[in-house]
Amino acid sequence: MGPAETITFFFAPDTETARPDDYVLYRQVNDAAPEGVVRNILRDSAPFFQFMYLRDSSSHLSIDTVPSSSLPLEYDVVSDTIKNYMLANLRAVRVSYIVTNGMSGTNERTRPFSVVAPFPNMEDRQIPVCGNNPVDMSPPVVTPDPDGISADITFTADPDETGGERDIVNYTLWRRPVGATDWGPPFITIPAGNPPSYFYHDATVPQDTTGATISWQYAVAAEDCTPNYSNPVVSVGSVPIPPAP
Repeated sequence: MGPAETITFFFAPDTETARPDDYVLYRQVNDAAPEGVVRNILRDSAPFFQFMYLRDSSSHLSIDTVPSSSLPLEYDVVSDTIKNYMLANLRAVRVSYIVTNGMSGTNERTRPFSVVAPFPNMEDRQIPVCGNNPVDMSPPVVTPDPDGISADITFTADPDETGGERDIVNYTLWRRPVGATDWGPPFITIPAGNPPSYFYHDATVPQDTTGATISWQYAVAAEDCTPNYSNPVVSVGSVPIPPAP
């Protein structure tokens, strides 16, 4: 009965191309006809939509992802208090996909796309302590692990974890081959709460299958309870990973 509108975004297979694996991103206002806003979309390794909520576990706050088995989230105060908690504490949605130039074979060009969109109409979004982006971090340091096929990443806690707004809940890490221009979606999120320094052993660095040694670099950003991110900072150094046997 008021001026509010329901705006829905959804992905659907593209029926106007010969490819069986491409999608269209649609935007729909109320019950009007959906409008295509992005075409030539492919699935990424992450789901199209990942809903994020503020989780309080053992007095430690972190941003967690709603499991796909819990979707859709709908209020049911009688039978599912866990879903109700997730729904009441939603903070943002991460949208991830790959765009192409619409061509195939050697002429195809792809680029990953990933963005976190906070929910500005969530009541807890207005908490002042979560209002500003985290201060930028110092670059992480990466070194080869003694096993020769993995990487060790160390970094110092964000200044907003030990001071400032004191609202850091996670650290998000990306990796890419040296020389690549895109980071793609993050590959790991580390809960905050153990300053002043953090260590992560990356045992899942991809190995090349064509006989090449690839050097990998990393980036890290701090994430607060909004969630907002600090600007990602790129690692000092890189780690060469030999090809798969």
